[in-house]
Amino acid sequence: MFGQTKEHLQEVEMSYWQHFWFALSLIPYLLFAIVFSIIHAIVPGLFPDTVSSIIREISFKLFDNNEDEYTLNQDDKC
Repeated sequence: MFGQTKEHLQEVEMSYWQHFWFALSLIPYLLFAIVFSIIHAIVPGLFPDTVSSIIREISFKLFDNNEDEYTLNQDDKC
């Protein structure tokens, strides 16, 4: 477990605390995505692009603006 942790931190080029705070900083985005997903599931006409936008923002943060790593197609919306 600790070996994998060390490897992961080296992979992402972060210290333990940088990674800790970064991971925590994603919580509001994830919570909003959950709330908007539930609302959109109940009433599909509401917030049709919101969850996709949140996912793109998270992706942007995770991959440090590197669109070559991952892109979300417009077709991937609910």
